[in-house]
Amino acid sequence: MLKNKRELIGKVATFLIVNILTPIVIFLTLTTTEYALPFSMIFQILLVESASVGFCWITTYYILRNKIEDRKKLGSYMFLNGFPNVMIYGIPIVIAFFNETLIVIPVIFASGALFLRGTLGMYIGEKFGADISLSFKDTIKRLFTFPPLLGIIAGVIAMNLDFNTSILISIKDILSPFYSGLGAVLIGLILSKIAANEIKLYSKDILIVAIWRFLLSFVFFLCVVFLLHFPTDQTEIRTILLIAVIGPPAVMNVSFAMYFKLDEKFAAMSVATITLVALILLPIIIYFGTNFF
Repeated sequence: MLKNKRELIGKVATFLIVNILTPIVIFLTLTTTEYALPFSMIFQILLVESASVGFCWITTYYILRNKIEDRKKLGSYMFLNGFPNVMIYGIPIVIAFFNETLIVIPVIFASGALFLRGTLGMYIGEKFGADISLSFKDTIKRLFTFPPLLGIIAGVIAMNLDFNTSILISIKDILSPFYSGLGAVLIGLILSKIAANEIKLYSKDILIVAIWRFLLSFVFFLCVVFLLHFPTDQTEIRTILLIAVIGPPAVMNVSFAMYFKLDEKFAAMSVATITLVALILLPIIIYFGTNFF
């Protein structure tokens, strides 16, 4: 009985996060953020975001495709390695340790990630998830009816309209903690289903995700960081981008793992474990960035 209730709550939470809350959060993020930066800065931030995700996706697929027989687990790897937690992890760090006006940096980074998640992320979920073989036509149809992408389209349209955003900002302030909390509840529900022997079973996989999130992403960032030039606050912006690029896997990866029927237990354990490690490493990351960038 308890198991059935947990499964029902998990399904409802996944539906709410992917189909309702994520499109709304995307729309609110795009319409309530003041992108008061030169185009060159916005372009560089989005370029780093998309290039880092692409780097992690490509290396994950070509290195692990012959080693991971379970396609659902490989799909989870693609999400976990590719999408760091910027909305819930990166933004609070900027508020706590940096000039609050720089919060626009992780917001722009997160906006790019939301776009990729709602487009290419949907394709990856379909490709590796639920055992369906979709034609190109069906894939395009699913893409343009995928709620997060609809949120992106609505947000882009609304960005070009002149209207008072104060109400939307209030809604965003109320919705954001609920969105984060529901993601945490979903992780807790999945973790509660994991037996003790499964923890050991996933330990190697979690280590591999940590290598991608912290080590390979760090190496990638070192290769591009000195190509990034900003007119003001250059050291701080580079450090914030480092925190974003090598952050722990996004909580939303768990929701997408459930939605696309990937390996949800692996996703939940990775997010929970690697987030704790990231918080321990955070002072070292900030020190490194502020002293060497």
